[in-house]
Amino acid sequence: MGPGALTDHVLAYCERTGPGFWAEPADALSNVGFLIAAVALARRQRAMSSAQRSQLGAGRHLPGALALVGAASFLFHTLATVWAGLADSASILLLCCLFLFTFLNRIARLGAPASGALSVAFALVCLAASLWVPHRFLNGSVAYLPNLAALAAMAWWLGPAGRALGRAAGLFCLALALRTVDQSVCQQFPLGTHFLWHLLNAVVLWIALGALQSRITTRARSSSALGRR
Repeated sequence: MGPGALTDHVLAYCERTGPGFWAEPADALSNVGFLIAAVALARRQRAMSSAQRSQLGAGRHLPGALALVGAASFLFHTLATVWAGLADSASILLLCCLFLFTFLNRIARLGAPASGALSVAFALVCLAASLWVPHRFLNGSVAYLPNLAALAAMAWWLGPAGRALGRAAGLFCLALALRTVDQSVCQQFPLGTHFLWHLLNAVVLWIALGALQSRITTRARSSSALGRR
């Protein structure tokens, strides 16, 4: 990476045909979906009792991490520079690792050290998929397959209680398909499909993060009720 590489412009999506700030209006503005989901989750969290919020642990920061994803993606799809793309990817990885850590620590009860180690291992797998697989293969969507696998595994682990995560995983498959075909539909649909990836992902994350919040607080209420017997 040369000295000017971080400020180089990225032309990676159908909608963008030049370096202008508003060259990707749909891709940029569709990030409002992440912000809406983050606000909804934060409001839901504020409505909880202090005891319930404390049970969330590191998961209390998930709405903020989701808002950061929306902000970083907006920067990338307006500035369209290498550094903005790195910030976008880093924010997504942070959110996914925080989600996984919270699930492993608060739902699977593996404890913070083991949950942290597995989350770091997950991050390394995601980075390896991003760096070693050519971006032209599936339009770079391979980097998100570990996220799909982790979400599906969590849904499977929970069994019937993981139906919401299962629905989120199914919807994420559709979102990934739309992200993957973006470059191949440019001639037929110049707007591209990347903005739909954003909007569907906002729904996926609202479902998944909301399900995680509910599962943790439900378990906390059940444990509290058993303790009073």
